[in-house]
Amino acid sequence: MKPHESKPIKVEGQLGEDCEWLVQKNLLANANDSFFVVPNVLILAANPWIPVSNPMEHPCYIRKGEIIGTLYDLRDYFDSPSSLEELGQF
Repeated sequence: MKPHESKPIKVEGQLGEDCEWLVQKNLLANANDSFFVVPNVLILAANPWIPVSNPMEHPCYIRKGEIIGTLYDLRDYFDSPSSLEELGQF
């Protein structure tokens, strides 16, 4: 990636069918004291792209197979109402 550039990166893996995922923010360290930034983002298994930014003054590389974040199942991560009353409070 060029300096100060942001790009969508396609995620590969076992994402299931019709699943939605949360990717939590992350800093990806490189060997030369540089890093990439990954924001909090919701992705769909059918369209698994994550924006990644290079805030550094020099180009950096992300190689295929590198882990850029942790996936969390939305059903387990966010609160969900247990009744219509609770839904109204949300």
